[in-house]
Amino acid sequence: MTTKTSRLSILLFWGLLSLGVQAQPFSTIYVFGDSLSDRGNLAALSVAPGQAFLDILNQYPFDLGFSNPKSRTEPGQRAVEVLADALDLPLLPSLHTILLPQGLPPQGNNFAVAGAVASGLKADGSSDQPVFLLDSQLAAFDLAVTTATSPPDLANALYVVFIGGNDVRVARDAVSRKMSKRVIRTAVQNIDAAVRHVAQSGARAILVVNSPDIGSIPETRELPIGPLTRLAALKATALTRSFNAELAMTLRKTQKELNLKLVQFDLFDFFRSVLTNGDGLGFADTRHACIDNPLLPVVVDDAPECLTDFDRFAFFDEVHPTNHVHRRVGRALFALVPELPTAAP
Repeated sequence: MTTKTSRLSILLFWGLLSLGVQAQPFSTIYVFGDSLSDRGNLAALSVAPGQAFLDILNQYPFDLGFSNPKSRTEPGQRAVEVLADALDLPLLPSLHTILLPQGLPPQGNNFAVAGAVASGLKADGSSDQPVFLLDSQLAAFDLAVTTATSPPDLANALYVVFIGGNDVRVARDAVSRKMSKRVIRTAVQNIDAAVRHVAQSGARAILVVNSPDIGSIPETRELPIGPLTRLAALKATALTRSFNAELAMTLRKTQKELNLKLVQFDLFDFFRSVLTNGDGLGFADTRHACIDNPLLPVVVDDAPECLTDFDRFAFFDEVHPTNHVHRRVGRALFALVPELPTAAP
């Protein structure tokens, strides 16, 4: 069994890893995901009719989404941006959320949208809005490829699929156990379908990130269920484990069937280790939200003093980590690059 000390050593290695390690010569990077990767796709919708409430995502301390900047004048980075920088690859929001409805092609290569779900389902079993569907991101990717001025080198691109946490949150809040299982099963099937989709487009290097522990986020602990709060956290953790296990098993089968070099990153274990070893990693608080997010239904007791030192906190708001955590995850993702296939001859 891995000891706490050895886990901390691994975390320090990943967190301090030199980004000068020999990188693969990828042609570009494509990202599909949710708020852990979105850097402006949902915020861009604030100009659409009836969506002005989203303008908060364009204001301090929100960093074009649900995270924090390094300062009032310096933006932070999502984990995928840390990865892209280490690979010396540009990563820009696709803005397909506002461009596709106008019949315009996406502008960037990051298709992640805050709030996105792979299952396409809400807690009551109804369908979510198209803007929040993984399928919509794939459609935007297809359009970007077909409308490119020159054919993109898809075979030598890196594809990152970083989604699932919102699906576990939906499963946590589902109206029944049967519905929870349906959400998880559908989410896994759709993530697998997304991997197959990009593989059919020529993808060779695919990096899939699983869900962090939804039982450990402040939102779950603040659910209005009184003395059952601990049970809610245990349930959410169990659902996260179920989702991750089913996803890993399904992707292993797909990898073998399609002969893919598919790499999976265990964000669940990494993030739990960050929370467990918070003191050694420089976090003063690994339990509470730095600020309350007014776009989320659960209200927490925020700590406004964190605005002068975000890095002391692991959680920016009720659901999302601070950029201090994002930087560590990004470096850990980069550490997996040698396991991905080299460029095609």
